[in-house]
Amino acid sequence: MTLEKTNLSLTWTATGDDFDTGTVSGYEIRLAHNVTYLHEDTFDSSANATTLLLSVVDSANMTSLLVEAGQKVTLELTLKEEVKYDTPYLVALRAVDEAGNKSLVSNIVSVMIPTPPAPPAPR
Repeated sequence: MTLEKTNLSLTWTATGDDFDTGTVSGYEIRLAHNVTYLHEDTFDSSANATTLLLSVVDSANMTSLLVEAGQKVTLELTLKEEVKYDTPYLVALRAVDEAGNKSLVSNIVSVMIPTPPAPPAPR
């Protein structure tokens, strides 16, 4: 069974423009089924095997994401593609500064959309 729209909430600690100070210019966030597509050496080249959840260009216009290093960042996304219930997905991000320099890929996080409970039986 699949969902047509699924919400995903992501939270992380903001990195800085220069390591642990300043504010980044944007983020790139990807979703994949296979962890190898989200590793440092494959993150950019695996575009066909991953889903781009947020581009650097789109995130640069989201001021709520562009906060001082060390602050908590929360992003609520509605996934545009169908996802399967009870199937593990993996998410990773990288930050980009004003010069276009990219950070290392973040920790890779596993997410799963649980099957919703059955509606109550009529009385």
